[in-house]
Formats: sequence, C-alpha cells, structure tokens
Amino acid sequence: MPQEENIAKRERFYELSFLISPDFTEEEANAFFQKLTETISAKGGEITKKENPVRKNLAYQIKKKDNAYLATLEFILEADKLSKFREELKKEKEILRFIIIKKKAPENKTMPPKPEKAKKREKPSHLAEKKVELNEIDKKLEEIFK
Repeated sequence: MPQEENIAKRERFYELSFLISPDFTEEEANAFFQKLTETISAKGGEITKKENPVRKNLAYQIKKKDNAYLATLEFILEADKLSKFREELKKEKEILRFIIIKKKAPENKTMPPKPEKAKKREKPSHLAEKKVELNEIDKKLEEIFK
C-alpha cells in the first residue's frame, strides 16, 4: 500500500482553461482569476504560467452568453488534490465552462538535439555476399550429378 500512496501524492503538471462570465467587469474577472491562483497555491500547488483573462466572442452560446473572458493557468498539483479542486470549479457559477488537461513535465527550455540520421548497416563479414562465377557453378553442378 505505501507504493499506492506515493503514486497518489505525486505532483503532476496541468493546464486549466476556463471561461468567466461576461457579466463581470475586466477588474472583477482579474480578481476572480487571482482568487483561483490563490486556491491552487493554498492546496500546495505551484503556478508555472498565467494568461490573464481576455474578453472573447464565442463561436456559439454557452449558458445564453455570446462572449466571455478566457483565461489559462499552468500549474503543478498533487494528483489526489485535483479532484477536490475540480469539484470547487464546478460549484463556481462565474465559470461558464472549464477544462483541465494533464501535461507532460516540462524539460529544460532548450530544444533537445535532433537525432542523427540512421546509417545503413553493413552486413557482417561472415554474411557478406561473395560473387560466384558461372563456370564455378557449372563445376559444382557436374560434381553433384555425377
């Protein structure tokens, strides 16, 4: 069982994108965004990237709204605390819709080196094809059929 506890407490990287009600002013939307970042921090999470709320026109209506504030957060949080956080988001009436995506752990900022192109393999010397003359083949055949 201790191994299961370690797996549950492992920190993971997530991205949260959400739509905030357009009934808010820009200052209220920013304050609500700040409240969510503080909630993540209070749960022991760490914010790695923020994209402040920006008012966007929606492609279709969501909860009878034509536009909303779109915001995105990238954060690190223990896996077992995520479900509680998700439930809190569902209870927020100001959030029209949200999605949480599990992301791969970011490696160092530099790009990894490109892999080298595969080289053609040379056949081992014992498998190398030997050229055989037609005369040699004829001699072998004669020996076989004698």
